[in-house]
Amino acid sequence: MAHIHEKIDFTVAIFIVHEEKILLIHHRKLDKWLPLGGHIELDEDPEQAALREAHEELGIEPGSVRVIGASDRFVTGSGFDVTPVLGLVPPDLPIRPDPREVSSWFEAPLRFILDEANHVQKLGEFRGFERPYLEIDWQGHRIWGVTAAIIHNLSRRLAWQELIDG
Repeated sequence: MAHIHEKIDFTVAIFIVHEEKILLIHHRKLDKWLPLGGHIELDEDPEQAALREAHEELGIEPGSVRVIGASDRFVTGSGFDVTPVLGLVPPDLPIRPDPREVSSWFEAPLRFILDEANHVQKLGEFRGFERPYLEIDWQGHRIWGVTAAIIHNLSRRLAWQELIDG
């Protein structure tokens, strides 16, 4: 299917919340921990693309996801325009990863992931320049770069402590 734009890659990242935990996958081709997601096709809006990707990658039926909404778009230095979408799923939902795209998955507590005290500032080289980036480590799972930056932005935009504490 054709994509929205030839020069900018419009993508979606869906952050699935399952039993007060955020679900991340290890993407087989990219070899990194990411939220579910992928390209937004010409006939889709970000929420539709997010639901399609959740179904393709983990077998989550679109009707099982309660979409909370989209957050601020995030434009990367490598040409991606990412729209984060937040969705909730029931606690007993079966997860069926597609082995062609997902090598493994894990869940990390929202309380830990959204707590800015766990967002560590690091420096790394990108295109010949030293640049700052964020990293979150959960039990040896390294969440960094754009994924960590989006999580950091979500933690500032959400009243997440009220959501978790009731």
